[in-house]
Amino acid sequence: GMVDYDMNLIVVNLAKAHRLIPLLYLRRENLDAPASILLEFKAYAQGVLARNLELATELAALAAAFDRAAIPVLAFKGPVLAVQAHGNMGLRVSDDLDLMVLPPDVERAHAILADRGYAAELALNGWRGRCYRRTQIELCYRNRAKGLWIDLHWGLAPAGYSFAPEMNAWMDRKVSVPLPVGEVRTFGPEELLLLLCQHGTKHGWSWLIWVADVAGLLQRSPELDLARAASEARRLGLLRMLLLGLRLSKELCGSPWPAALERDWEAEASTVEALMRIVYQALERGEMWAQRSVAASLIYPRAMPKASDRWRSTFSPSLEDWKTLPLPGPLCCGYYLLRPLRLL
Repeated sequence: GMVDYDMNLIVVNLAKAHRLIPLLYLRRENLDAPASILLEFKAYAQGVLARNLELATELAALAAAFDRAAIPVLAFKGPVLAVQAHGNMGLRVSDDLDLMVLPPDVERAHAILADRGYAAELALNGWRGRCYRRTQIELCYRNRAKGLWIDLHWGLAPAGYSFAPEMNAWMDRKVSVPLPVGEVRTFGPEELLLLLCQHGTKHGWSWLIWVADVAGLLQRSPELDLARAASEARRLGLLRMLLLGLRLSKELCGSPWPAALERDWEAEASTVEALMRIVYQALERGEMWAQRSVAASLIYPRAMPKASDRWRSTFSPSLEDWKTLPLPGPLCCGYYLLRPLRLL
């Protein structure tokens, strides 16, 4: 009947919004869904696999170009994370490729991407470019001919944040992940877990696939040393973000709770549980990351233990500020004035 059809439509739209269709289709035997919905899920999952194969092919070519230029680079998220966390490149929706380089290599990486037909989202020449690279940590590139996007990163957090890790050390602990087009280097499981928890917290955990990524990584990485990950989280100030990601994974995906973090949980439980309530309320209201309520937008600052970090997160210019108004290099300090206006 019409009521059943509408409910099915809601389920499909929710699954698409949270990027869960490939994982749901994998477990289709456990779904009480009509054949028409399963056929839609199948077609969607096949499209995800085809897109990830395209991305993986481009990733292999980019990795080779960076190797020829002797630029250390790691790929993360996208098809690489699909294999790391879910065991199959077709089980995670990917819009783009994410590459991490060291800060001194950003300009050379920019040249390689330009040679391969990628144009930066922002024009960053001279003083303006130097100011941007010093205060931000990523830049998006687009290849219109291929319909591909690349996010180039050179840090986990901008300079000045207490939880900005030394990327040399993180990249030194790299591992290789096999893809159909060859092996690709990426972060080790401990660093990746912290990265996923930081990223999910930054965006309020508004997509359930981010929780599933954490659960999948825990399940598929028996070598993951949670004690070392927790030690690094304490050192950097990422502990609340790690606890939040692990707790959501436990409650929503049934992941086991690590005994190594029990003492940390006792110390941070009240704060993390308050953040979880905000996450759940936002999920119930159907808020996506681009439509955050005020409470949800404050999840990231509240997960930072230091007041100085919370201040920077709220009032330091962001990528969106730079995109809103193209100030010339000598006037880049004007973004600190623009930021409060955008917040209001």
